[in-house]
Amino acid sequence: MTAQLKKERKPELTSEIMAFRDYLLSSTVSDTLDVWELKDLGHQTVQRIVHASDPLQSMQEINQNFPSIVSSLSRMKVDDSLRDEIMANQLMIPPGKSLIALNGALLNIEDIDLYLLLDLVHQDLLLADQFSKLKIPHSTVRKLLSTSLPSESSMFRVDFRSTHVHYLNNLEEDAKYKWWRSNLNEILMPVFPGQLRQIRKNIFHAVFVLDPATTRGLEPIDMIVSLYEKNVPVRFGIILYSSKYTMQLENHSSKEVDNKFEEDISTLIIRLFNYIKGNYDIQMAFEFLSNVKKLSIESDSDVDDSIERHQVEGAFVEKIFNILLTSMVQDLPNYAQHAVPIFSLPQEWLWCESWCGNATKSKAKTIDLCNNPMTKEPKLQGARRIVSEWPDLDLEARRFTARILDDDQELVQYPNQSEDLGSKDSSKDDLESEDLTSKDSSKDDLEWKAEL
Repeated sequence: MTAQLKKERKPELTSEIMAFRDYLLSSTVSDTLDVWELKDLGHQTVQRIVHASDPLQSMQEINQNFPSIVSSLSRMKVDDSLRDEIMANQLMIPPGKSLIALNGALLNIEDIDLYLLLDLVHQDLLLADQFSKLKIPHSTVRKLLSTSLPSESSMFRVDFRSTHVHYLNNLEEDAKYKWWRSNLNEILMPVFPGQLRQIRKNIFHAVFVLDPATTRGLEPIDMIVSLYEKNVPVRFGIILYSSKYTMQLENHSSKEVDNKFEEDISTLIIRLFNYIKGNYDIQMAFEFLSNVKKLSIESDSDVDDSIERHQVEGAFVEKIFNILLTSMVQDLPNYAQHAVPIFSLPQEWLWCESWCGNATKSKAKTIDLCNNPMTKEPKLQGARRIVSEWPDLDLEARRFTARILDDDQELVQYPNQSEDLGSKDSSKDDLESEDLTSKDSSKDDLEWKAEL
C-alpha cells in the first residue's frame, strides 16, 4: 500500500504518514552487488572461515545466513598468501575433479559416505583429545592430525620375488601357456563376467603361507592344483614354514645353536618337498603334499588334525616309487644305474619318438617298451627275459628310498652281491651257498614284480 493511498483514506494522518515514509527511505541500504564484486567472493568466504576463532561455527553461520552477510563478505580484502595457496591447490586437481580433506588428510571421495565421514571425524576428535591430555600445543596437534598414515600400514606384505616362494607355474615361461597372447592390451578385450583374461604375463599372484604339519594347513594344496589344471591365469605359489620351529626361535635367544632345536614333522615335510622339487619337478612336489594330506585323512585319526611321521614317509615312498617305476617302464634300457646302450637292444620291442631302424637306433633319445604283437608277450616279461639288470631294479629302488629317508634299518643288499666284497679268505662253499641265496632272492623279486 503506497503513501498516497494512505493519505486519501486517512487525511487526518497525513503528516504522520509522510514522516514514516521518510524514515523508511532513509533507513534503506542497497545490498545489490556488481558483477566485478562476485569475482573474489569465494576467496573472501574462505578467508572469513580460516581467520575465525571457531572455523566450523563460522562456516555454519555463513551457510545458513549467506544472503544477509554477502554484502559484508564482498567488502573484505583477500590476503595474497591465501590467494596463492588456493591457486596452488587448484593446479593439483584437474578440471572436473573434486577433493576432500579432513585435517589435511586426503579422503577418497568414491568410497566415503556420510557415516564413514562421521566416524573419521569422531576418530580425529578422540585422537585430538588424547593429544591434549599430553599437554601438546594446539598448533602441534593440528600438524599431527594432518599427517596421513598409509591405509595398509597394518597389513603383512610378502616379497613374491623371494626364492622361499615355491611357484607351481610360470605363465611367461611354461609351455602350457605358449598359445596365450602376451600383449597387455588383452586386458581391454571383453570377456564373460568374473572371468580372468588369459594373458601370458605374471600379472596375478596367489601365494599361500602354510604349515604342512596339519591337514588344515594342507587344505589349499588340492585347490591350487585344481585351479592350475583348469588353466586359471594366476601364478600360484606357497611358502612352507614350521610353526613349532618358529615358536622355539621366539623362546630362545639368538646366541643358542640351532642343533638344540628338535626337528618336527613340518621340517621333515619341507626337506622332502625340496628334495623332490630339486631332483624332479615342482608338480611332483605338490603331488607329494597332496598325498600326505590324503594319507592323513584316510588314517581315521579323530584326536586332532596333526600329521604323523609314518604318513609322511608313506607318501614320500609312494611318490618316489611311482617315479622310479615309471622311469623303469618308459626308459628301462637307459636307467641311470645300469646304462644299457640303446643300440644293444633288439629292435622288435623298441619304440622311439619317430620310428627308428637299425641305422638310426643309436641316435634315439626317447624309447619305450612295446608288447610283442607276435607272441602276445607283455613288455614287462620281455624286459625280464632280455635285460639281465631287471631283477635288481626293485632292490635299487628300495635302497634309494632308504638312503633318502636315512632309515636306521640295514640297507637291502643286491641279491647277487656279497656282504663282504673285500674278504679274500672266503671258502668256496660259502660262495656257492651265497649264489644259491642270490638266485632264490632274485626269483622272489621276479614273482613280486610279476604280481605288480
